[in-house]
Amino acid sequence: ANPARRQLTLSWTAEDPDTDLLRYNLEFRPESGASFLPLKQDIAETYHVLDAETLADGRYLFRVTASDLPANSPATAQSAQLVSVPVLLDQTAPRIEASLSGSQLRV
Repeated sequence: ANPARRQLTLSWTAEDPDTDLLRYNLEFRPESGASFLPLKQDIAETYHVLDAETLADGRYLFRVTASDLPANSPATAQSAQLVSVPVLLDQTAPRIEASLSGSQLRV
C-alpha cells in the first residue's frame, strides 16, 4: 500500500493601503539554486497546496510576489516580494540493512 501523498501548504498575508485587488505569483528554487522557477502565476488566493512529492528532497526557498496590477495601469501598479526561510523536504524513509553471518546478525 502506498502512503498518503504528502502535501506542503504555503500561505501568506498581504494588504494594500488603498484596498486594491491583489494578485500573486508564487515561485520556488532549491536553496543552492540561482534562479526562481514559476510554481503558480496570477492567483487571487493567499495559499497554495503543493504535492510535496513533485520536488526532490532538499532545502527550498519560496517567493511570493503581490501586485495591485488588476486595479491599476501598468505604469502605476506596485508590487512587493517576500522570500521564505529555507524549507526542508525530507520524504525518504530510513533504510535498515542486515546480514546474517553464521549465527551473527549484523545491522
